[in-house]
Amino acid sequence: MLLVAMPTDTQAAKNYVYEDINASQNEILQKLFSQKILDGYEDKFYPSTEINRVQMAIMLSNAYDLKPIRAAANFSDVSKYFPYYREIQALYRAGILDGSNGKFNPYEPVRRSHAAKVFTNLLKLELKQTTKFKDVPVTSEYNGRIGALVEKGIIQGYQDGTFKMTNNVTKMQFATMVYRSLFGKESTPVKKRTIKSNEIFAPTKLASAKIRVGYANKPYEVTMNFNKNGDTNLGNTIAQPYIYYSKESIR
Repeated sequence: MLLVAMPTDTQAAKNYVYEDINASQNEILQKLFSQKILDGYEDKFYPSTEINRVQMAIMLSNAYDLKPIRAAANFSDVSKYFPYYREIQALYRAGILDGSNGKFNPYEPVRRSHAAKVFTNLLKLELKQTTKFKDVPVTSEYNGRIGALVEKGIIQGYQDGTFKMTNNVTKMQFATMVYRSLFGKESTPVKKRTIKSNEIFAPTKLASAKIRVGYANKPYEVTMNFNKNGDTNLGNTIAQPYIYYSKESIR
């Protein structure tokens, strides 16, 4: 007798980008995947796995057009032949993060406090003191960074009123931070945004977000409608969504 495996409620049935994620995770990861911030070479994402510094560098360099403000560093553990040398140097040269004692420590896990430092540097946020978390004293060097990210809705604490600064960040948690830094809180209502170049700006108005706008591949000023995931109806309409466009670049 021939046994045939029938499709179940799996990645194929739900059209999930990875097979080991749930619906809310897929909303975030599908968007990042569609923008080439994540790759699809793996069947699984391993969302609960701790993210390390090199994985962080890869994701952020894919998401943002990082502008250098300093020369490259000579990390003793990241030679020019290291597979992700370019991504690591992009973050360092943009002033997003530093090394330690001449090393980058690419496989070191990322702590929540370190993620707060990375994102406030990346988005050039003004630091905001917070008393929201009982384990983040106002004297902490990370207090203002955590407060700034909480205010922007990029990161949040735990139900017990703690932030857990020393906890390591999982891949899913970091992907969520990247998503929110670019598109805002997931599952938000439909609204209109004004795009003043061929790139979608992050909620923080960071002009270097590398998000594609359909076939708007020239620096035109474009106004269009977006759904809750930041997607337009660009592929499903002829008369819209362009309200107007100007050949003058805003960048």
